[in-house]
Amino acid sequence: MDAGILMKRLLLLLSASLILSASLAAAQDNLTFNAPVRGEITPGQAVTRSFSGRAGQVISLLVNSAGTLDPVLTLLNADGAPILSDDDFAWPEAGDSLLQGVTLPYTGRYSVQVSGFDDTAGQYTLTVSEGYAIVAETLPLDSTDGWTATASSMQVQSTEDGLLLSMRGVRASEAAFGVSTTSTDLAAFVDVVNVSNPSGWVAGLALRRSDDAYNAVQINSEGRWRFVRMEDGEQIVVRDWTSHPAIVPGQASFRLGAFAKGSAFDFFYDGSFIGSASDGTLTEAGEVGLVAGTISSISSETRATFANLVITRPLQVDGQMPVPQQITVGDGMAMAQSLARRHVVHGDGQMALTVPEASINYVRPGVNRLMLGQGTQFGDFAYGGTVRINQLTPGQTGCGLVMRYNSDTDYALAWLDGQGAYGLSQRDGDEFAPGLYGEKPALDPAASHQLLVIASGPTLYFYVDGMSAGQLETTLTEGQVGAAVVNFEGLETTCSFSNLWLWRWE
Repeated sequence: MDAGILMKRLLLLLSASLILSASLAAAQDNLTFNAPVRGEITPGQAVTRSFSGRAGQVISLLVNSAGTLDPVLTLLNADGAPILSDDDFAWPEAGDSLLQGVTLPYTGRYSVQVSGFDDTAGQYTLTVSEGYAIVAETLPLDSTDGWTATASSMQVQSTEDGLLLSMRGVRASEAAFGVSTTSTDLAAFVDVVNVSNPSGWVAGLALRRSDDAYNAVQINSEGRWRFVRMEDGEQIVVRDWTSHPAIVPGQASFRLGAFAKGSAFDFFYDGSFIGSASDGTLTEAGEVGLVAGTISSISSETRATFANLVITRPLQVDGQMPVPQQITVGDGMAMAQSLARRHVVHGDGQMALTVPEASINYVRPGVNRLMLGQGTQFGDFAYGGTVRINQLTPGQTGCGLVMRYNSDTDYALAWLDGQGAYGLSQRDGDEFAPGLYGEKPALDPAASHQLLVIASGPTLYFYVDGMSAGQLETTLTEGQVGAAVVNFEGLETTCSFSNLWLWRWE
């Protein structure tokens, strides 16, 4: 990591408490999703605005500077404590700040704080959006212009409440399309204002339509959801009807959302995450549409009214997703889902390893490894867990994660020691090659700490307690994983690991 950027982040952390105190005294202005807010910051000022969110809801926050301001962006909880922060996600190309694809941890009030690094000042634009950071479309759906149904059995009409889809048939569903997109990866959200059919109904969102094929997520009146692919008029079930506690049977009004990221899809009902599916058949960008259908074996008519369609796409830098400076920590599956939504890992991977507890003791200088996974070789993955150093005699010692292990002289090691230092390097023969090294004196050596390494090709991304510690380019491409005691001298050390997990993808 560039020394200037590292120093900047250290100064940012040191000043966080002062900025937070100032922000809590600032006026609270409500934020509206997908609606940019412009403002201006004077030297030393922090502006805080608030919004309401739901547990599991995925949002993005973006601050664009209009000139001299070097903005710092922080998401705060209801008590004013920081959840995530960002500064200069695209440095040195731009000094803007971004928190993209963030999964909210609870239902309630949140605040967004914008401040200037090092007393910089100036104008800015803040956008809090559903899904990703770039708002591509916001459509009230008050007109039928451009909307076309996929079958004559569906009628599309304009009403004062929104776009009305009328669908008649026996266990039939069709879609109407009217929005073209240029991004394969996107998030789409729409209000189902009202849907009715005494015999049972289906309402949904359609994605990636190209020619006569598209994907669709469907909700039915029985409180279930499913994911299908339509090809030449044939419906192929990718994931069949599934119940979820968030879906209220018979509820005729709700907000439906879908994320498409590669071959992986996530689905949301009134902001709550209800499930995932994977289908790599349709890989190109296409149209977004709306779905209505029937579920009875007797011919009936479903009438579904939709409004407020919002489509967002990921913000990229030089064609790549920016690597977040900070991530939320938790259990393995929750972290894997969160990282996938932030495009740090692939969403169509799998949890390949979970180890609830492990312990290693060592009394000699060097690295004592405990290999996991029964010899399995891993290429691209996210590997993390909680570590505690139990040091019985004074001296320099630590604990770490081993990855891409091929032999005793060929592997990578991410470690944290009892004095607040951390590192990531590759073993090459009898020595470790120069790699990442840093110090966090505020770390409590006796406390538990979260380590995470994300391996993508030859690049390893390292996080300590959710904060980015940098990245390392290696010559390794795959290998085994494990845990280790790291003794810099002959000391008795026990490393206790808990909730170790590994998410892998092809």
